[in-house]
Amino acid sequence: VHVSVVDDFLPVGRVIRTNLVTTTTGAEKINSGDVLRIESEVTNAPRSSDSEYPYLIEWYMDETDTGVTMSQGATTPYQRVIPAERPSNFAISMNIAFSASTFGPGAEFSLFLRAKKMTSEGTVLNTNTIASIFITINDAPLPGTFSVSPDQGKEMSTLFTMTCVDWSDDDLPLTFVFGYWSVSNRNIPVSATTTVASAKSYLPYVNTLWHDDFRRTVCRAEAADSLGATVGRNFTVTVEEAEGKAIGLNALTSIIEQVDSTDAGSMSA
Repeated sequence: VHVSVVDDFLPVGRVIRTNLVTTTTGAEKINSGDVLRIESEVTNAPRSSDSEYPYLIEWYMDETDTGVTMSQGATTPYQRVIPAERPSNFAISMNIAFSASTFGPGAEFSLFLRAKKMTSEGTVLNTNTIASIFITINDAPLPGTFSVSPDQGKEMSTLFTMTCVDWSDDDLPLTFVFGYWSVSNRNIPVSATTTVASAKSYLPYVNTLWHDDFRRTVCRAEAADSLGATVGRNFTVTVEEAEGKAIGLNALTSIIEQVDSTDAGSMSA
């Protein structure tokens, strides 16, 4: 929520635009991993009876709410002096930005644009808020349970059902994607992104050489809220290699990936 505090004898501050997302609940949110940007403007007071005084215009936040100070978090100047010898009509930008991950997921805090009336020697006579904005740092969805049925089967023969239950978030809809971890430790999707919390798929025999039991395939479910914050869970199933195969496809991939560029060069020579 943007708030402009109007006082006939104070400079007027207003938030022009932000890269926050207004959710269906009315909250203004951003993901922790995104850069926060706020564009604002300060203009002359409707009645300039205090024109003999300079003003320090600054952005401010309570460190107890965020764990960081303005000097630690802001990547742009957050203070500006309006001199006493200012035009009767003026407009100055007071934009502010914070680097990604400055604020942790779930943090809630206000940013205040303040005007400090000062003497020419720099003594602060009074401080007034002329604009403010309340910000919520988006949190990832709350995961429920993730299961795969059956928990064992044969590669490319058994149809496995992956299911998420009781996953929740304030920012709907939740979207899901299902997959498995490959021999090279990559998440391979087996479904398109969907709002349905389950998917059916055949699974490969993944010859993970670092496991005692080569038959284990680790399935993966990930959910994202409407702002893109994600969370994931794993579930391990046993997948038997198809009969009559000299070597499983994933085992072959494992061997190929272990050939370094030098070996590859000598093989092609």
